[in-house]
Amino acid sequence: MPVERRLNDRQFSLLKRIAEGDDLSAGENPRDKMSAYALSNRGLIKITKHGGVFRAALAGAGRARVASGQTTTAPGRPESRNTSSSRRKAPDTTVEIANARKVQAKELMAELSVESTFTVVRPTEEELALWRKIVDFAKRHDLVPEGKRLEKSITRDKDLKIMLIDGTHLNTKPAASSDAAPSIRVPETLRGCHPVIAKLRDDEHCLMMPKQQRHRCLLILQAIAVEARQRGYLVKDASVDMKRYGYYAGGSRARDGAIAVKIDEFDLAVTIGQVSPNSSKPERLEELVLALPWRGVRDRQTRWADGKRRKAEDVLGLVLPELETQAEEAKQRKIDEERAEAERRVQWELAMKRAGAAAVTAFKVKILDQQVADWRRAAMLREYCAALAERLARAERSGEAVDQGMHDWAEWAVQYAAVVDPLTLISSMPDDPELSPSDLAPFLGKWSPYGPESGHGRGWRS
Repeated sequence: MPVERRLNDRQFSLLKRIAEGDDLSAGENPRDKMSAYALSNRGLIKITKHGGVFRAALAGAGRARVASGQTTTAPGRPESRNTSSSRRKAPDTTVEIANARKVQAKELMAELSVESTFTVVRPTEEELALWRKIVDFAKRHDLVPEGKRLEKSITRDKDLKIMLIDGTHLNTKPAASSDAAPSIRVPETLRGCHPVIAKLRDDEHCLMMPKQQRHRCLLILQAIAVEARQRGYLVKDASVDMKRYGYYAGGSRARDGAIAVKIDEFDLAVTIGQVSPNSSKPERLEELVLALPWRGVRDRQTRWADGKRRKAEDVLGLVLPELETQAEEAKQRKIDEERAEAERRVQWELAMKRAGAAAVTAFKVKILDQQVADWRRAAMLREYCAALAERLARAERSGEAVDQGMHDWAEWAVQYAAVVDPLTLISSMPDDPELSPSDLAPFLGKWSPYGPESGHGRGWRS
């Protein structure tokens, strides 16, 4: 069982204040909010923001922590100011802000070292700006542990989540070491090029850019095609995603070019084009960008553009390994999806079986309810028929005029009551009905009667 991290003096003091009834809505000390969010992330208090007003309330775990009196020594003091006379002294206000930001950044990193996610409940624009500054301070002053990075995101509930994630940021400059991309030879000409590259070269409606950049794109794609063929993969034609990359009017003249590498059963596109095809600066028009499929890829780079330190040709050794990784992930996703589909099929069939039984029961209950209603109606009819016969007998005894039609009506009413009464004949079990999808739908809940993957109902996809 993990050891629970003890609170520092500031946090424990704030927890006791909340336990004593202070909901922090006054907002007198901005640092209280930092400690409050730290307590909230550990489940000791609950933070709400109704009408934009910050309030904190004690949770059950916080009440237990106050009762236990568990505290620690105060955290280390901020580093002393540099008082060297050789430097020009910064304004007092600047020093004060920097020291405050350092304390806030260190407290944030201390919390993220325990819980990798720090949540700020529905921050205002001012609070968002403050938290961005705190995160930026931590990044700039090397407070983030090596091999990790800070990420921010806003949830559907408008909460800010600050996360400490493994891996360096995608924009981090690569170190010049053995970890650099393996080199792949780029040909000097297109003689004897791959048939797919030759087709792309001869297509006047693709790679609509200056001749020099177009030739460079084709050489890069040829190098990738050769490497793919050496690894035993098939190279195929690929269409350009017009929505993501530039195109000329009509959608038939693409600025970019693409090939597909078939790994196992998956066609994975490699696209190349200009970084800024509409730029007015000649040097920007020369820059190329190489892109791979990016959907479903996390924490890996799939796009490389020409820069000051390296060109697209320098990263070609990363292309095939990334495509192989994507193919493996796609294979696993397919296995997972097939397994999930089979599980959905089993659940749907069970739901259909239960729905069928429920629909048959509902059908029989409806018949039974109708029989009960008819039985009660027949009893009322017979009561009326008896009263009618008594009235006719009284009329005859008193000498009132009674014709044959009156007697015929009374006799017909008695016969009709017998027809209406379901007990005139003993009923047998009704046959099960032929159920339609609409009969089953009310008993299927989230499922559709048309199948586990059907979009006709409220299936799993919704």
